[in-house]
Amino acid sequence: DKTLDSSTEVGIGGFFYRIYYKDTKCKIEGYSDTIFLDPTKCTLSQLLLYPNPAKNMITLSQIPRNTWVGIYDINGKLLLKKQSTERGDFHIDVSILKPGIYCVRCASVWSPTLSGLFIKL
Repeated sequence: DKTLDSSTEVGIGGFFYRIYYKDTKCKIEGYSDTIFLDPTKCTLSQLLLYPNPAKNMITLSQIPRNTWVGIYDINGKLLLKKQSTERGDFHIDVSILKPGIYCVRCASVWSPTLSGLFIKL
């Protein structure tokens, strides 16, 4: 069995991030490519996702009413699914997620499906 973990380093204007794989004895077996993430440029098309990186909560700004928001791991597995009931800022508790990189997908009849990445610390 292998587990995923992550490392983060602060860079100028953003964060360098990569996933590493550990065996059951916590020996690191491999690394993903390094990703640079600039939190000031992490938008979901017309929507803003913040804070990024996040520890306990993320907010999507100005999300349409009745939008379904899904959070997926790097393998594409759906981990969380929530629906907004009103237009405006939408808050999602991500404290149960392990540290890593996640994809957020927003689907609504009012707008095209939007997606973006965020880092969970």
